[in-house]
Amino acid sequence: MVETSTDFEGSIPVVSVMGSITSLIPAPMPGVKELLFGGYKKIIMDASGITYINASGLASIINTHRYCHKQGVHLVIARPRIGVMKTIRIAKANVFIPIYDSVASAVKDIQYHTGPSTRGGKSREGILVLQKNLPIGADLEAILFEAKQHVNYDIDTKTDINDATQALNDNKYELVIFDVNLEMKDAESLLAGRAMKPELSAIPFAVVTPHARYEQAFEFILSGADDFMPHPFDEFETPTRIRALMSLFYLAKADASGGQVSGLRLSRAIKSSEPHSGEGGSSGGGRRGG
Repeated sequence: MVETSTDFEGSIPVVSVMGSITSLIPAPMPGVKELLFGGYKKIIMDASGITYINASGLASIINTHRYCHKQGVHLVIARPRIGVMKTIRIAKANVFIPIYDSVASAVKDIQYHTGPSTRGGKSREGILVLQKNLPIGADLEAILFEAKQHVNYDIDTKTDINDATQALNDNKYELVIFDVNLEMKDAESLLAGRAMKPELSAIPFAVVTPHARYEQAFEFILSGADDFMPHPFDEFETPTRIRALMSLFYLAKADASGGQVSGLRLSRAIKSSEPHSGEGGSSGGGRRGG
């Protein structure tokens, strides 16, 4: 049985959660839910009263944190017991959920934190993720948190090609990354949608692939993707690749007046003029891949 109570440290609410959490509780969890209705944007969950938590209970907290993030609310956890913290670490939830040893330290940090931005606010750069079998969205959030780069980006994760296409049309993104396990026809549909709309043409697309699937990733690049990102992600390589791809986006956007041609736009122009594979023609001194 889970019970909650709410107190305040200044203007910041502290929800104390007490009892064992052994079943899945719909997000947002009680206590947090009422504060969201009240319009609070920063919430501390005091976990010192949680005596036991299993996988379902942890999923309840993770889902609540994700719900808050989507609503532009900054939720952190304070004072988890040793056993509870062990469960959190095993699931690596501490990678993306801020956890503090005391309520005082949580208050000190959270009061200066601007919290996650919303897509409408556009204070962060947007990344659209289309995943199938690889957990790209969660892994990307985790690695950017480790690299202390998570505050720079908003990540929207989709698992359906139609949802991803709609999101691309409705929102502004600086980067799109998709799963190497995606059907080629779906990837080509996504890439074709970019090519047909001038307002989307500057956005770089990257395919996420395990090392064993590099050859398949290259097929997507031949179909119009701009780069690939190795998976599992790396704390140093992945943020660097993201910045490199976004620099191409800004170069292409700066060329809107027809001035200097960026490498991104030039590469696409070359792709569109190249003969199809198997129809002859070569470059680079006659060398061909194979």
